[in-house]
Amino acid sequence: MKLFLLIVFVFALGACSDTDGGLHAITYEEDEYDFSFVDAYIEDRQIIFLGESTHISREFTTVKAALVKYLHEQHDYTTLAMESGKNEIDYLNHYWDEYDDQFMLEQMVHFGWHTPEMKDLIGYAGNTSLNIRGLDPLPVVVNERRIERMGFQQLLKSRIENVNEDLANEFIEIEGTFLPYMNALPFEHEQKADLGEAQEMKADYESLLAELQETEADDDVLRFIEGRIAVLEDFTPDFLADYDIEGVYQDYFSRRDLAMFNELDALLEENPDEKIIVWGHNAHIQKQAELIEQTDEGNRMLYYPPPLVLGTLAHEAYGEAAYYVGLYFNQGELLLGGGMDRIEPKQSTDELEFILSGYEQEKLFVDFNNYDGEWMTDTLTAHENGHWDYGLVPEEQYDAIIFIEEVTDYRRR
Repeated sequence: MKLFLLIVFVFALGACSDTDGGLHAITYEEDEYDFSFVDAYIEDRQIIFLGESTHISREFTTVKAALVKYLHEQHDYTTLAMESGKNEIDYLNHYWDEYDDQFMLEQMVHFGWHTPEMKDLIGYAGNTSLNIRGLDPLPVVVNERRIERMGFQQLLKSRIENVNEDLANEFIEIEGTFLPYMNALPFEHEQKADLGEAQEMKADYESLLAELQETEADDDVLRFIEGRIAVLEDFTPDFLADYDIEGVYQDYFSRRDLAMFNELDALLEENPDEKIIVWGHNAHIQKQAELIEQTDEGNRMLYYPPPLVLGTLAHEAYGEAAYYVGLYFNQGELLLGGGMDRIEPKQSTDELEFILSGYEQEKLFVDFNNYDGEWMTDTLTAHENGHWDYGLVPEEQYDAIIFIEEVTDYRRR
């Protein structure tokens, strides 16, 4: 009997129209994806959040990059604000004509997005009115233990060497402390960030800045160091003083997401009419993160008590001006630690990915404001990186979902 009900369930889902009432197959024709169906859903939305359940899926990056171009060309979204290093992106935005797309790709964005499609989007931004901005206080880090091989840091060093070789070496020494400090924060579960160390680094950058201001150092170099100082101002007791933050990971995540929200808010204050696309992980863009049920033991350790979340802060501040799109997949292969990991298709009717797979579309878009699906208001199990489960009511966290049946690791060609 149970098997019969399961077959009927899947058949009913597959029989649904893929072009009606908020439910759409994402089709690829004439070398581009057709996203025209989103027009009616976003006409009054100033901000569009694009999430992802993993950072390392090439298919996610491909679809999101295509959607960004569509939104820019057809709906005048002119800023792409990314979960990526604010300082690096702010600096490189002055040098589009000086460096090639590959260098800009590697130094601007998270390594999980280093795909040909993202490189193409970087090139597109360099040649159009689409602006890329960084929201994240965390730097773009390749391997902070080999700083002498890091292109961006060596670029800054060479520019400082033009005015003072000793100060250039001092810059590298401070960066050699800053980068591992920041890079370790996502993996520290025993104790909160050492705020004293952060303030020591801040003082070092301030001293370096004062000395460089006495030279003919480029203004862009000075602004970069000012940016590092601003990041470290987020690592003071006062930064979270208005919130009840106790847990180690809650402290890290809250500092990071409040900083990203402040950057987004500053972009809107700078230009109140700006239309912005925010690119980040699902965990950073959910509308009511406090309602997420952390069922995976590891995630419960990290996300409980719930931290501040960029999407939730934005939902409280901007209301219906923002539109939130989560991205999920059902199966695939991802390099998650020791080796390539095969994520098997979900099997349970209370799993979000299983339900979405039942529509039998390779790529699917569901708008919750126009589609009438009972599952949207049910508590379902969803997954991060295809494995780590949590409970959510889809409609509470997103306005829409993009679903991709099968994904591959960004390193696969």
